[in-house]
Amino acid sequence: MLRSRKIELELVRFLEQAPLAIAPGLLIQAFERGQKIIDVSWGQTWSYYDLASLTKPLFSVMAVAWAYDQGYVDINAPIKNWFGDQPYEGSALLKNLLNHTSDFADYAPMFKDFDPRIHCGSPGIEGAIRQNLKQLLQTIFKLPRREPGRAIYSDLGFLLLIPILEQIYKKDLKSIWKDEVLDRFYPGVTGLHFCEHNCPRFQKELYAPTERCSWRGTLLQGEVHDEHAWLLGGVSTHAGLFGSIDDVSWAVLSLRAQMLGFGKKVLRHKTSQIFFQRSIDSSLGDWTLGLMLPTVGSSSSGQFFSENSVGHLGFTGCSFWFDPIQDIIVVLLSNRVYFGRDNQEFKKWRPLLHDKVYELLKKF
Repeated sequence: MLRSRKIELELVRFLEQAPLAIAPGLLIQAFERGQKIIDVSWGQTWSYYDLASLTKPLFSVMAVAWAYDQGYVDINAPIKNWFGDQPYEGSALLKNLLNHTSDFADYAPMFKDFDPRIHCGSPGIEGAIRQNLKQLLQTIFKLPRREPGRAIYSDLGFLLLIPILEQIYKKDLKSIWKDEVLDRFYPGVTGLHFCEHNCPRFQKELYAPTERCSWRGTLLQGEVHDEHAWLLGGVSTHAGLFGSIDDVSWAVLSLRAQMLGFGKKVLRHKTSQIFFQRSIDSSLGDWTLGLMLPTVGSSSSGQFFSENSVGHLGFTGCSFWFDPIQDIIVVLLSNRVYFGRDNQEFKKWRPLLHDKVYELLKKF
């Protein structure tokens, strides 16, 4: 306890020197050998945060990994297997969607072609969600292709996982989340959730506000920030999860268990090796099958995390990094987009935070 207190006091001093424009507030937890050492809040904070693209590793990757582990799916299968009704002549495999090396576009503001009225309480919302998904998928397949092979981060590739997972599991996405991922990988976690039908599960004021959205004409709080996830009623494979700092830390500790074999081991060792180690040559990018690896000289994890570290970023200002060599986890939650989605101060400062946490863990 004395060691933790010393580390936290020094970290708070460091945070007090941070630029005010990085975010309204921050929540930080750090673990060493599975034990919580740091639990710090700074500025104005809330109970639940929009985790944005942390949805990818915490939900979608785990869903595919479990399906692979059980022999339900081959990650080398061409995606044509699931999209025979679409005009696609490419050669993308399932694994290419996970490590962002497919020939699909990285992003397109498809939402601009939709009416943003898929709000909480909308009549016929389930039918509207299905129609929106159909239209989004059709648009993705019609977009210009890029040269495959090199990793280019793609929300659109992960959107394609919706019908793939639903066909694999023969369930809708909400049931896959609850039955195949939440209950299996994160038992006992009650706050990691989607705001289904764009309705907050808990009291609205408990959620960190993200951004005043011109398309939706409101300040977003307790409803997903990502526009395409919004069109899908708040539940998607690329974004949509909300959670507390404890929820996210628990989920990353579960990832640690899969990688190191400590705690609740769900996946076979072979599956963990395939999904959580480098999947492409470093000249093509720094990705496992769905998790970031540190890019030398420009990683959000800073300069001290080992090359075997895995992590992910959420556009709203959330992230986690896990170094299996040092056995260190750092989880960061914020709503940095509250000051505008082009806020660069946060991106500049985040690696410095990871460096400081690492240095403090080694100092004391």
